[in-house]
Amino acid sequence: MSICRFNYRSQALGRDVDITVTYPTTNFSYYNMKEGFRHHDAFGGVVKPQLRPGMKFQTVYLIHGGGDDDTTVYRYTNAERYANRNNVMLVTPNIVNSFGVDTNYGVQYATFLAEELPVVVQTLFASSPKREDNFIVGFAMGGNVALGMALMYPGLYRTCIDMSGGIGLTVNTETLRAELRSDHFRNEFPLYNSTFGQPEALEGSLMLASHALALVGVPVRRVLRVVQEQREHRYNLLRGYLPDADDAPTPDEAGERMASVTLAPGSALAGKPLAEVLAGVSQVRAVSLRRRSGQSVAATEDTAVLAGDTLLLSGHEEALAAARLVLEG
Repeated sequence: MSICRFNYRSQALGRDVDITVTYPTTNFSYYNMKEGFRHHDAFGGVVKPQLRPGMKFQTVYLIHGGGDDDTTVYRYTNAERYANRNNVMLVTPNIVNSFGVDTNYGVQYATFLAEELPVVVQTLFASSPKREDNFIVGFAMGGNVALGMALMYPGLYRTCIDMSGGIGLTVNTETLRAELRSDHFRNEFPLYNSTFGQPEALEGSLMLASHALALVGVPVRRVLRVVQEQREHRYNLLRGYLPDADDAPTPDEAGERMASVTLAPGSALAGKPLAEVLAGVSQVRAVSLRRRSGQSVAATEDTAVLAGDTLLLSGHEEALAAARLVLEG
């Protein structure tokens, strides 16, 4: 196994950042062993595949926990050994105690992880750019980061694993406020309040926007309509999946599931509007669409779907399976 610690100037973070990278080199040879063994390889007698220019490795983004750095997961776990056994690269950036978000204090860790880091890794290292070859794993705080990145940028990763995450991860704003107000967070983890912002400010941008609209004289009924439309768009992903007393699924939604499907490279459907892409699939609706870069775009009937785009679809299992066959080919 080969390991290196790479440091570069991040544009997203505005500072130099450390990244630990491992390669499964011990399972490969730097020369053609079929032509004969060299001195230090003769004892094993095993012919290894040869490393060649242009080879790309599957890559696991391994995110560290709170209070750790990019080296901790290698010093205290067997991650490197298992990566070598499975012939995958590991990439661990040092994201300090950021929870992988664009923080309240102005440092953009989510932007760094989603838009900058993959470009750095896939251009400067032998990392495969294909979605099916990229994975994200994290524990504790890093588990939150892994899950959040996979939800926000489904076009980047094939699989997400969240190990022992959950701190501050809730769809209930009052629960998050209560956590941030607690003595545990205020006394032992004050930086987390700096990351998320003060609990009292978590009412969010919608409330601030509604106040601004009211102050400039927009009629109250129109303000309420705009806020309601934005809330429905924001929380559409949760309808029917995390129901409560005020949001029970309709009979048509009962039993629905969600699945992310990526349009295959070279697909004849690439470049066509969403309505045409889904024309051959019944009883499936598009919840969201993300470009391969991670950019979210409106999933309207006229939206052009490009190769590598990921659609988050809702429907029954049979319909989703049919959609996967059509889109992934």
